[in-house]
Amino acid sequence: MSVKLAFSLGALAGILISSFLVSVSIWQPFSAEINTQLYWLTFKLCPLFILMYLHIVSSLTAVYVITIIGNGALYGLICAAVYASIKGIGRVARI
Repeated sequence: MSVKLAFSLGALAGILISSFLVSVSIWQPFSAEINTQLYWLTFKLCPLFILMYLHIVSSLTAVYVITIIGNGALYGLICAAVYASIKGIGRVARI
């Protein structure tokens, strides 16, 4: 596996997670207690979703797009960095 593949898989995971959580937080299909927990989970796993409440971006569609793309980039970079560091540690350990 390469760093590019690790980035791609992390970005895919980030996009799937954020699109699911943002969709569920918009629809609110559950009871108030479960929706509260889903909001908490959304803010923990999708940090750019806070833009919705800061009123920095005026359009909700822009907030959703920024959240999904930003989350994909964030998760992709984290996965690529973890993979590169594990790969680097493996090379150092062989010496």
